[in-house]
Amino acid sequence: ALFSSRGWRPVHGRKGFPKGGEALVEWLQPAQHENAWRRWATGHTGLPLVDAAMRQLQQTGYCSNRVRQNAASLLAKDLRLDWR
Repeated sequence: ALFSSRGWRPVHGRKGFPKGGEALVEWLQPAQHENAWRRWATGHTGLPLVDAAMRQLQQTGYCSNRVRQNAASLLAKDLRLDWR
């Protein structure tokens, strides 16, 4: 493998976290940004992959790990909505 997990973690493992372990991200509360939360949850983000994942999840109760990761990434990284 080009990057072993040992070699990769020290470079990227603490990115975005101070020494104490708390994230440096200011999370937005879903209750205060209900429109963004509702668009994400109902599959109306305008991003076909995320929308398809959320609609499949609603209809079948299942979506693959890959699209689930993409949907979660949009929620946390792009919308900055608190996922906890």
